[in-house]
Amino acid sequence: YIFMMIKLVILLVVAFVLPTFLGKIITEIAGIGNEYKTSYLLGIITFLALFYLWIQPDVKNMQSLSDTAHHVMKCFEVLAAVTIVGFLVLVNKYKKKKHVIWKEILIVCVVSFLLAGVSVCVKPNVADYTKEMVNTMYMQDTLFNVDPLTGKELADLDAEEQDYLQEFAESPFSVLYAVMVFQTKIIPAKLVSIILPFLIFPFYVCIYLSWGEYLFQTDKGKQIFFEIVVWGLLVMGLLQKWDKIFDIFGNPWNGETLFFLGILPYSVLTFLKMEDCIVEKKYFCVLFIIANCFSAKLMYQYGIFVELFVSIVFLIIVFLRRWYHNGNSYTTA
Repeated sequence: YIFMMIKLVILLVVAFVLPTFLGKIITEIAGIGNEYKTSYLLGIITFLALFYLWIQPDVKNMQSLSDTAHHVMKCFEVLAAVTIVGFLVLVNKYKKKKHVIWKEILIVCVVSFLLAGVSVCVKPNVADYTKEMVNTMYMQDTLFNVDPLTGKELADLDAEEQDYLQEFAESPFSVLYAVMVFQTKIIPAKLVSIILPFLIFPFYVCIYLSWGEYLFQTDKGKQIFFEIVVWGLLVMGLLQKWDKIFDIFGNPWNGETLFFLGILPYSVLTFLKMEDCIVEKKYFCVLFIIANCFSAKLMYQYGIFVELFVSIVFLIIVFLRRWYHNGNSYTTA
C-alpha cells in the first residue's frame, strides 16, 4: 500500500503540478493571463503535443513499449527539469501577488472527484477498447504490432484488421497510458478504469468552468447554472446508449472523447479570448495552433485537420472583422 500511495502521489504531481508550472511559465512569457486554470490547461495541451512528437519515431519504427517508455522518460526528465528551474525563476514574482485561488482549486478538486467517482461506478462503454490496447502493449511489450482483440500479430492480420490497428497507431493516445503502466507497474485495467478518471476529469472541469467565466464574466449565478446544464446534458449518457465520443462518464480516457469534449472546446475558447490581441500575440497564437494540432492528432485520427479548420476559420473571421471596422472608420473620417 505504501508503494501504491507513492505511485499515486507521483502521478498526481505529473498530472497536475508540472503541467501547471509549465503553463505558468508560458503564460508569463506570452503575457496572456494569470489564472491557474489557464496555466493548467495550456500546460496539458503543451505536454500532449510534446508527447506526440516524442513517440512518433518509435511508433513509425514499431519499437517495443519498453524502449518507447525509456525514450519518453528521458525527454520527460529534461522537460521536468526545465519546468522546475523556470518556475523557480518566477517564484519571486509569485510572492508579490496576493491573489488567493485556493477556494477555486478546492471547487475544481471536489467537482472533479465527484464526477470521477460517478465514472468509476458506471459500466464502461463497450465500444471503447483502450483497456485492451494498453494491456496488449504492456503484456506483449509492443506498440501497435498486435491486435488487442484477437491477439494476432500484424503479419497475421487481414487487410481490414490491419486498417483497424492502423487507426490506433494514427491516434496513439493509448501509448501515453501504456507508458504510465510500464513505469508504475499498475495493472492496466485498474489504471484505466479507476485511476485515469481522477486524473482526467479536472481537465474537463477546468475547460467548462473557463467557458462559464468567459460567457458570464462575474455573474456567479449564471456560471453555476451553465455548469449544471452542461454536466446535466453529459449525464444523459448514463441514461442512454451514447456513442463513445460523447460518453464522458463511460470512457473519459478515450482519445476521441478527450478531443471533442476537451481539446476542441478549449481551443475555441482560447481563440475567442485572443480575438482582441491576436496581432500583439501573433507568435503565441501560431505556437498555440501548432500545439493544439499535435495534441489533437494524439487523441483523434483526424484531429489535426479539425483544429486546422477551426484555426483558419477563426483567422478569416478576425481578418474580416478588422477589415470591416477599419473600412467603416475611414468612411466616417
